Parts: sequence; C-alpha cells; structure tokens
Amino acid sequence: MTLYIILFVAACLIGIVFLSGGFRVKKITREEFLSALAKQVGGQVIPLEEFENAFKIEFVYDGHLCVYEDRESRGFREREFKGYLRVKTATPYSISLVEKEDRRTIRAERAPVAQNTQSSDTTAAPFILPKSLARFTYHTNNLDLTRSLFENKQVAQLFVDFANADTRGAVFNSLKVIDGEIILEFSEAGYFKPSRPILINQLSLLEKSAEKLMHLVKRIENLTT
Repeated sequence: MTLYIILFVAACLIGIVFLSGGFRVKKITREEFLSALAKQVGGQVIPLEEFENAFKIEFVYDGHLCVYEDRESRGFREREFKGYLRVKTATPYSISLVEKEDRRTIRAERAPVAQNTQSSDTTAAPFILPKSLARFTYHTNNLDLTRSLFENKQVAQLFVDFANADTRGAVFNSLKVIDGEIILEFSEAGYFKPSRPILINQLSLLEKSAEKLMHLVKRIENLTT
C-alpha cells in the first residue's frame, strides 16, 4: 500500500510540474522526433499499414529485433500519441496485470474485470503476486511459467517499475506480454512510466527500456528452451 501511495503522490507532483511548465517537451515536429529516434537506434521510420497515421522503427538490441511503434489515437476532444516498444519471443505466453476487482468496485463508473488470480491454465496451483504488486491481479495462460518468472527479482522489479497510478488512484501497468510478444506502452501523459513526452526529450530512453525488457526476454527463453 505504501508503494502505491508514493506512486500516486509522485504522479500528482510530476503532473503539476509538467502542467505548470517545469517540464517542457522539445518543440519539434513528430517527423523530426521520429527521424531523430531512428538515427539514435540505427533504424528507419516505416509507415504502419495497419493503423492510420502510425509509424514504426525497427532496430536490433542485444541480438533481438525490437520495434517501436508510434500511433495516433483520437479522443473526444483531441488527438493523442502513444508509443509501443515490442519484442517477440518464441513462446506463446501471455501475462497482463490489471487492478484488482475490489479496488475497481470503489469507482462505480468502472466495470469490474478480473478475479484475484485469473488464468486460462487450470492445471497448476494459483500464484500470488509479490506484495509490491498487491493492488494488481493478473491474466495469464501459463501459471507455472508465470510463477517461475516472478521468482526472478529482476523480472518482478520490471513490473514494479512500470506500475502506475492515475490522479484518481487507479493503478495500471505499462508492461504486458501477449502471445509471446512483450509490449511496453509509452503514455501520452508525462507523469506515467514510461512516457512519450520524456522519450521526446531523452531519446536514449528507448534503448534503456529495451535493455530492461531483455531481462524478461532472456528469462522466458531460459525457462522454455
């Protein structure tokens, strides 16, 4: 609980600084940002045909193909941009952390979506997340692999590092694995971890994030080969 109070307070403080102008995103165009990012990682900007006004940058990090996607989404009043760093593994494994149902029911406008430990794998005993992730539950298709992954402190810390709380106190995690593809979302909001505005200011954040994801990639590979 203390961890998430700290996360919430930090998000509020960073948000205040961000909105008040204490943190300013570089005044560059999206094209300039993507071109500079591609140069940083030794890749090139390629249109994403599956999405409108979306681009990707492919690059190799530590022998693994990484893809950064930059997409536009339109809200009720204005458009926003999000980034996604993707790394594929050979194992069709999935894990995502979501806020516990008992926390969601406090906010009546949000529908409950998960039980405490939900899994499509019915052959293994339930797994309990570390205390540092106590406000989350999970969805997974392989409980044994999930348990083994979280026994590794670096992997567990990854999910802690990318745990976020919004201004209402709702928690979400920017990291997930879907069908063997590791996905890290860079939010439009500058106070979430990681964030696209921070990436614009610090291009090296993409490689630092790829380095962190390699801990998860290699752990999955070691446990499944």
